[in-house]
Amino acid sequence: MQLTAVCSCVWILAEAVAGLPLHVPGLGFDGLVGYTPIQMTRNAIGVAQTTEDYGASFFANGAAHDWRSR
Repeated sequence: MQLTAVCSCVWILAEAVAGLPLHVPGLGFDGLVGYTPIQMTRNAIGVAQTTEDYGASFFANGAAHDWRSR
């Protein structure tokens, strides 16, 4: 008798929770507040631009990387 009452209460609770939205935080440093997709895109574009600028200045004067392992 008790098991049936518990199962029915759990079933009612599961149905009530199923209608609620699930919020998954984005990536962040503290684990509580995540970055928005716009912030992540802005950071990725900034890193790409910085990498391109560095590569352009590195190879501008004919510099070449020594690919041999040391």
